[in-house]
Amino acid sequence: MAEIVLKIKEISKSYRSRSRTVEVLDRISFCAEEGRSYAIVGESGSGKSTLLSILAGLQKPDGGSVLYKEKDIHGLKDAELAVLRRHDIVYVSQFQDVIPELNLAENVRIADCFDDRVAEDAQERTERILARLGLSDLKEELPENLSGGEIRRLTIARAIYASPKILLLDEPTNDLDRANRRIVTDTLRELSGQGITVLAATHDADLASAADEIIYMDRSFSESR
Repeated sequence: MAEIVLKIKEISKSYRSRSRTVEVLDRISFCAEEGRSYAIVGESGSGKSTLLSILAGLQKPDGGSVLYKEKDIHGLKDAELAVLRRHDIVYVSQFQDVIPELNLAENVRIADCFDDRVAEDAQERTERILARLGLSDLKEELPENLSGGEIRRLTIARAIYASPKILLLDEPTNDLDRANRRIVTDTLRELSGQGITVLAATHDADLASAADEIIYMDRSFSESR
């Protein structure tokens, strides 16, 4: 049996406004195993993005815990959590958060700047990842010259470069044509085959069907396959 790398226990989250309280997540519990891929599916507003944000340590739940290496990530100090998000649990959001002054390849390697280090194989790894995602010819381009789909693949390439243990992705095939959706889907399958745990929130039926397990979101939670 594969090692459990992430334990989600009784996670709840709600948002309050002046007139109402909206319960988004209601005591969700499940475990994610090493080297398995999970598709998180459900209607818009079902809590997929909120769940990923909590798993990444970007939001705190109202109740429950997220255990990584038997430690609740929401109990870590800010500096510890920042290191965790750079190397262990890497999150790719729906938003195209790139640095406009850096070219595509430099954006992919941005984690090296935060760590004040450059790996000996940095250029080789970057070129290999860009080739896998069909971005090799664009490595010198600035973000302003890239399409939405190209920037989407850039953010995925940047996450892969970080060599995470757990990869969280929010709608990773948005803005992509059929050919590039297939490239991303196949790449994520390869990553799980290499031992990386992949959790992707998606409306893409093909991406969901390629996952080892499907998590259906409806504030609470059920699991298939």
